[in-house]
Amino acid sequence: MKQPRQSHYDVAVIGAGFAGTLTAVQIARQTRVPARILLVDKSGTFGRGLAYRATKEQHLLNVPVGKMGAFPENIAHFTEGFGLPDPDAFEVRTLYGDYVSELLDTTTKGTSRIDRVSAEIVDLRKQDGRFVMISSADESFEATTVVLALGNFQPSHFVLDALGVGTGPFYIDDPLESTALDAVAEGQDVLVVGTGLTALDCISSLARRPTGLIHVTSRRGLLARMHVPYSVIVPPSLELQSLNRSLDLLRCIRRTIADCAARGIDWRPVIDGLRPITQSLWMHLDLRERHRFLRHLRPFWETHRHRCAPKLLDRINGFIRTGRVRKHAGRIIGAEKRGRGLRVKIFDRRLQGEVTIDVTYVFNCTGPECDYRRAQSRLVQNMLTRGLIAADPTRLGLSATADGRVLSSVGTVESNLFAIGCPLRGILYETTAVPEIRVQARDLGSRCAETIELARAVPQVSAR
Repeated sequence: MKQPRQSHYDVAVIGAGFAGTLTAVQIARQTRVPARILLVDKSGTFGRGLAYRATKEQHLLNVPVGKMGAFPENIAHFTEGFGLPDPDAFEVRTLYGDYVSELLDTTTKGTSRIDRVSAEIVDLRKQDGRFVMISSADESFEATTVVLALGNFQPSHFVLDALGVGTGPFYIDDPLESTALDAVAEGQDVLVVGTGLTALDCISSLARRPTGLIHVTSRRGLLARMHVPYSVIVPPSLELQSLNRSLDLLRCIRRTIADCAARGIDWRPVIDGLRPITQSLWMHLDLRERHRFLRHLRPFWETHRHRCAPKLLDRINGFIRTGRVRKHAGRIIGAEKRGRGLRVKIFDRRLQGEVTIDVTYVFNCTGPECDYRRAQSRLVQNMLTRGLIAADPTRLGLSATADGRVLSSVGTVESNLFAIGCPLRGILYETTAVPEIRVQARDLGSRCAETIELARAVPQVSAR
């Protein structure tokens, strides 16, 4: 029998992807008193999000399974729980979705109660020291503390702006959804915009279908690099940690890579050695330097930092060699409707001239919209209008503190309103992968547990 919902929750987590689900799990695990937790998501699925949703596409994880455990104190939790023998293997993403879902199911059996509600929260406001959430179906939920685990929004607006021809049937902004890929008929040419991890998965799936030519374009035409095993991490130098200009950081990292190459050491352990301090390096940059990094260095960092399974990149490079995939380095400068598709003009950096291609579909793989002022979310827009939140000046997420406390439009900390994962990109930059999110979820779970325990203790103290 379905349990009745609480009228009031200790904590409400909006968003039930990996970040939101793990936060709810950590709160339930860390509270020493029974907690009332709401986990709400418009998708109706819990623990998977977009990254690990059920799909017939066999997309691989971008990180070896041995590093994907949900808990910082036991990163082997995934491999141990699922009996995966090779920690360096790249399993399908749906298996990891099974893992997170099972983690939620197991935690729900404890003393704390996690109510899973399928609803789209469209507004959030403060009232008498608590938060009131309103759903698109006009349901109301109350909570003392709210965690915004909003995940990724629809892809960036830049592609549509560049095309300038509206959102007709030729434009697809969910490139990993199977039915969208199945819409491509035999022999039809397509354009994939973006060359990052999402683009590689999209290209791989398209190439399994009897499509025509697959055009791929991005500003610099850089494909994500592949993972290669290594034995020793190269720790960052003290000099690097003292720098506060993006160009100086680049030069210092390049020197370290060159020194390692002279000793036969690959560049990957150098990049991975930066991971423990990447967030602090970003926070040491002022706003002007952050913008410089995003404008000039971001594509190079992303392709080296966020790598893919060797099997996937080998497959893509094979398609490029045979001519099935044609890569462009440049930007879309316009398009016009032509028959049942588009004629797209690209300024190719390598050719220093225009290239015109005819395609039936354009797949937007440029990554999620991070500018919250343009996010297609009623909740975000209503919170912005209300002044409850503010967009980060880098246009990469919400204005917040490093530990996830959300800042209002006037720069004050909103009591008991937190964000985790993607919304914190502006302040932390590296905050979207499992290793960073599992630490945030643990720390946020501890903070919420303390708040719940304190609230339970107050009436008892008053009574005496």
